[in-house]
Amino acid sequence: MVDRSLPRPAPPPLPWERTLKVATKSDLPPAWEDPGFLPVSSLTGEGLDRLKEALKEALLGREGGEVLLTERQVEALLRAKERLEEALSLPEDLMGLAVEEAAKALALLTGKEVVEEVVARVFQNFCVGK
Repeated sequence: MVDRSLPRPAPPPLPWERTLKVATKSDLPPAWEDPGFLPVSSLTGEGLDRLKEALKEALLGREGGEVLLTERQVEALLRAKERLEEALSLPEDLMGLAVEEAAKALALLTGKEVVEEVVARVFQNFCVGK
C-alpha cells in the first residue's frame, strides 16, 4: 500500500505479477496516477468493495474455492476425508475415534493444534545456518 497523496515511492522488490497494489487516501488530490493500483479511502470507504473483490480473486481465483498452500495441508485434508469416509462404515462405538482423528487432521489446517510431527515436517524444509 502506498499513500497516493504523497510523491510516488520507488517500488519494493516484489513479484509484481502476484502483488495487489493499493493506493490509499483516494479522497485526497492524487500526487500521481497509475491504473495498476486500486484507489481506496478508509475515510469515505471508496474502493473498499473493489479491494475486497480483488483480494478474494487473488486468494481464491475467479471461480472461488479453497486454496491449500503446502503439501502438509493437502495431506491433512486427505487424511480427514479418509477418516470421515472410514467412520461411515464403522460400528457406532468405533465411529467416534475415526471422527476424532479427522478433527485432529482438520485442526492442523487451522493451526489450532501443533503436534511434534508438524514441527518436524516444517523444519525439515529449512536449512538452519551454523
